[in-house]
Order: sequence, then C-alpha cells, then structure tokens
Amino acid sequence: MYVAGAVVKERTDPEWRPYFMLCMYCYSILQNCFRMVQWIVPGLLGIAVQSGGISSSEALSIQEHFSSQERRSRPGGSGAGFVLDMDRANTDWNAAQADSLAIEFEDMSLFTDFTDGIV
Repeated sequence: MYVAGAVVKERTDPEWRPYFMLCMYCYSILQNCFRMVQWIVPGLLGIAVQSGGISSSEALSIQEHFSSQERRSRPGGSGAGFVLDMDRANTDWNAAQADSLAIEFEDMSLFTDFTDGIV
C-alpha cells in the first residue's frame, strides 16, 4: 500500500502508472482473503485523485471493478489502526488512516455523481 501511495504522489518516473495499476491488480486478488483491502483501495484511489494522478471518473471505474468482485460488504467497525498516507500523517494522523481516506473518497464519489453533467 505504501508503494502505491508513493508512486502516485511522485510521478517524476514516466512509468509510475503501470506500478500503481499493478498494486491495484494485486489488491483485487487479495480482497477475497483480507477484509482490510475494502478500506485500502478507496483510500489509495482518493490519494491518487487528490494528487492529480488519475481522474475521479477513472477512480470510480476502478472502485466499481472492486465492488463488482466484492463478496462481502464493508467490514463492521473501523479500518483505522494503520496509516495509509504517510505524507498526511505528518500533519494529521487521523486523516491519514485508511478508514478516513476511504470515507473521504466515498464523499468525493458522491459529489462527483451529484455534479456530473452540471458543469
């Protein structure tokens, strides 16, 4: 998860995108075994959109792919307990955690769906 977050923020390497997509592909494999992936993927997609690495529509498309393969609903409780965005953790520990980033991505997705076609 730290590799995906690092390559999407540090896009000086022109080959950053295949590395990020490889990480997403690996999470699509891992999601059936590890419930925490359901918190990690939206968090990473939110980081990618905020850093300008991918568009919000592309992030939503990737999220839909994960949702279509998901066998379980989002786990109860919190995905907190591990930091997903190391840069943000320097200034706001709680906002850098996986569950906070996942919720932030969902809010962004709802906003995008609501405003789609208006502008």
